[in-house]
Formats: sequence, structure tokens, C-alpha cells
Amino acid sequence: MTKVTCGQLLCSGMFSHDALSNWLSAVALSHALIENPAQREQLLRVLLAPDPNSSPVTLMQQVSLLLQQSSKVQSKIGFLILLATWLAHCQLAVKHFLELPTAIPYLTAQAGSNERDDNEELVQGLCSFLIGICILFNDGSVSPYNKDSLQNLVSNRVGVETFLSKLGEVSRHEHYSKASKQPHPRANSPEELLLDYEFCKLFKALESMVIKAVNPNKINGTRDIAENDLVAEYKDVIREQDRKLADLEEKLDIANREKNQLNQRVLQMEQDMARLTDENALLRAQINSGSVPLGSDVKLEVERWRIECSRRDEAIQNLESELRRLRLNQSSQPQPVQPLLDTSQAKIKELESEIERLTTDQDDLLELLADKDKKLSSYTEKLRQLGIMVGDDENESINEPELVTA
Repeated sequence: MTKVTCGQLLCSGMFSHDALSNWLSAVALSHALIENPAQREQLLRVLLAPDPNSSPVTLMQQVSLLLQQSSKVQSKIGFLILLATWLAHCQLAVKHFLELPTAIPYLTAQAGSNERDDNEELVQGLCSFLIGICILFNDGSVSPYNKDSLQNLVSNRVGVETFLSKLGEVSRHEHYSKASKQPHPRANSPEELLLDYEFCKLFKALESMVIKAVNPNKINGTRDIAENDLVAEYKDVIREQDRKLADLEEKLDIANREKNQLNQRVLQMEQDMARLTDENALLRAQINSGSVPLGSDVKLEVERWRIECSRRDEAIQNLESELRRLRLNQSSQPQPVQPLLDTSQAKIKELESEIERLTTDQDDLLELLADKDKKLSSYTEKLRQLGIMVGDDENESINEPELVTA
């Protein structure tokens, strides 16, 4: 089983064609160099063999080559973060970097570029920062690129104002503002991983020193940087206040809608209360005046009609019996019986009409009884809801009487 070291994993990530792998590996390696000067010098002795057919190259040489060959912004920013962390506070690392023939020409070309893409301006600012580190921690051992030579190079090839403007783009960048507040990288997509918290700390600590190193005659350099930092902080505060204000406005809108709904409910409840109060007063007036019939009165009335119907039924039965008896005797005494028979039949028809009328009246009374009983129960329940005590005799349900059929 082949063992793979952490260093091999980091190197394979930097050599990958994936921009995110390049960035993560380079930034991870830069974290190993933070406040570790011995490790910076030891890393200078690391040799790599990216091509088996060619001679080994140093890690710094390979990182510089990858930076120059990469076309992806995320990869270039990752390599620039690694180189800036590696060279900061390490004159030996600066010496090795300046000895690479294409390193400084590439950085000056990038710093003097006029490309206006937002992320490309960040790359240009980091290249300016790396040049400033080479000036700041230069021991003068590489004669073509000592402090004075690099200062003249910046002045003639890039321009001091352009250089300082590109350098200031870093701290004004949106990703710098976010990364400087988040110790752990956070992004909505992999492409948004450009700067990290530790590098922002390094940049903030060295920016004013780099400005002094590039242009010693600029008296107000430190003040300008401090003002830029202050402006950036104020912008962050304003953004945060705008976000909080938007949240508060949204909450206020929700609260106003809820308030309107509650007001409508209160109004509805007040209307219901007024209606119930009016109904209660009307019910009291009807009860006091006796216009609301109690169930017992209706029940007595129905019972009276039931007795009357029974009496009429008995009379009809007697007449029918008499009619049958007369019909039996009709054959023997047709003439004398006929008038009596006609009279009986007329009487029967009259009684049947009366029974039909009484039956109709009984049905009407039953419907009236059911309706009054329902209203009485409703009024009793409303009185109880309003806190008025009602006796059991007033709340007693009334059974519907049976219909009397002829």
C-alpha cells in the first residue's frame, strides 16, 4: 500500500487543472507558513519533478510558473496568496523569488495592466502587493532587483499612482470585506472563494509599510491607508444598517397587517355583542309581555284539539254504524228510510269536513309548537351565555304530539 504525505496531497492539488483545488491547496500551504519563519526557509529546499524527463525544480519556481501559466483568476489568486505569505518577513525567500528570471517582469506587467474586470483588478492589486513585499524585505543581494531598482521599476514601468491605486483595490474589494470578517471561508459557490481571513490580516498589517517602501516621499501614505480602512469600515457599517433597516421595515409591515386584522376582529366582536344585547333586550321584553308562548300553554292547546278530534271520530263511527244498519233495512223499507239515510250521509260529510279542518289545524299547531320550542331553546341558551339563570321548567323540551288520523 502506497503512503501519501500531506505535502504530496497539497502539491497534487496545486498541479491540478481544477481552479478550486489550486486555491485550496495553495491557501492551505500558506497557513502552514503563518508565524513560522523556519518553515519558510525549509520550504525553499523542496524539489519537485513535475516532468520525469526534466531536471527537478524548486517548489517556489514551480509555483511561480503555475502563476504565470494559469488563466483562471481563482488559481492565480491562490498562488499569489501563497507567495505573499511565503515572502513576507523572510529575506531569504525574497532572494530566491527575485532570482527567478520571469517573476518580476510578470508582476510588473500585471500591476500595469489596464484590464477592468473586477476580479482581474484584484489579481493586479495582489501583484502590486507582492512587488511591495519584495521591496520591503529586500536584503539587496540580488543586484538587478534591489530596493532602489525595484522602486525605479515601479515608478517607470507602472507608475507610483497606478501602483498605489491597484494596491488600494484589494482592500476596497467586496471579497476582502467579507473575508476579513470570517475566519472560516464561506461562499455561495466555489468560484466566490478568492480571499481568506489570514491573508486579509497579513495585507492589513503590511499595506502601509509597502506604500512607504514604494514611495518614501509620500508623507500622507499612512494617513491615506488609514482613511481607506476607515471608509471601508463605514461602508460595511452602512451595509449592515441597510440590511437591518430592511428587516425592520418588513417586520413593521407584517405587524401593521396583523394589527388591521385584529381591529377587524374586534369590530366584528363588538357588532356581535351589540346584536346579542339587542336580542337579549327584545327577548326580555317579549317574556315580560307574555308574547312568547311557553311550551306548557301550547301543549294544553294541542291536547284540547286531540280530545276534540277523538270525540268527532267517535261520533263518525256511531253514524257509520247507524248507516250500515239502515242500509240492511233499506230493501224492506226503502221509502221511509231514504230521507233518514240522506240526512245521515250529509251529516257524515259535514263531520268529515270538520275532521279535515281540525286535522289541518292540528298540523299547523304541531309546526307552531316545534318552531316555538326551537326558538325557546335558542333564547334560553342565549340567556345562559349572557349570565342569566333560567329555571328547568322553562328549559324543558316539549315532545311532538302524535297525529290523529281519521
